[in-house]
Formats: sequence, structure tokens, C-alpha cells
Amino acid sequence: MRKLELKIPPVVVLLLTLLMAWQIARSQLLPLPSFFQATGCVIILLGCTFVFNGAYTFRKHKTTLDPRNPDKTSQLVKSGAFKYTRNPMYLGMLFIQLGAVGVLQEGFSLVSVPILMAYLQKFQIRPEERQMRRLFGQVYKDYCKQTRRWL
Repeated sequence: MRKLELKIPPVVVLLLTLLMAWQIARSQLLPLPSFFQATGCVIILLGCTFVFNGAYTFRKHKTTLDPRNPDKTSQLVKSGAFKYTRNPMYLGMLFIQLGAVGVLQEGFSLVSVPILMAYLQKFQIRPEERQMRRLFGQVYKDYCKQTRRWL
């Protein structure tokens, strides 16, 4: 399974899980009330805020945005959304996925959220964390003690 580590860009996985949620939603097996649509839109906007803040902060610190090459990270970023979560862009993607479930108004499409989370955790976050420990040592370990992986 290590062959999948850092291979597929997380945004591609997000698009695949969004497509899966949409396919499930077409069945309308477990329709959700209409107020979930507005709530879903708000959650998607929150997710986009996390993604864009994380990307902006990386750019500001002139470090790589390519999640497939964490070894090219030039510095440990701890400002912006990174003060609250070690993975704001991935957290944002989860919010986008969750919001999409609301917009689609289909309860069974909720299964796509833990699938995305599990993929990110196993094939993206853990390999990145190994690399960060190698690059930044104790500074990264201290950051991990102060800041949660998700929220």
C-alpha cells in the first residue's frame, strides 16, 4: 500500500469522492431536508476558506504547495490556519466534501466523507509527517504537541 503514498494529489481524490457522492445522491435513497442545502453551502465556503488560507500562507512563506513532494518543504509553517490545525488544506477538503453532502441532500452520500478522510490520513498526512520529522526534528515534534492534526 505504500505505493499510493504521496502519489495522487489530494485535490484529485477530493474530486473523485465528490463524484462518488454525486453518484450516490442520484439514487435518493435517504433524502435530506431542504435546509441541508443552505447549510452545505456554508460548510463548503468554510472549507474553501481553510484551503485558500493554507495555500496563501504557504506562498507567503515561499514553501512548496505540491503535496506529492513534502521533501521540498523549505520551512515549517505555523502561522495562519496552521496555528489551529496542522492540515488546514486537508481539513478544508473534508469540509467541502461534507458540505457537498448537504447540497446534494442525500444521506447515504455521507459515506464519502470518511473515505476521503481515511485516504488523506493514510496516504498523504502520515507520509508528510514522517518527512517533516526528518526535516525539522524536535521543532516539528513540539509543533505536533501544540497543534492538532485536524482540529
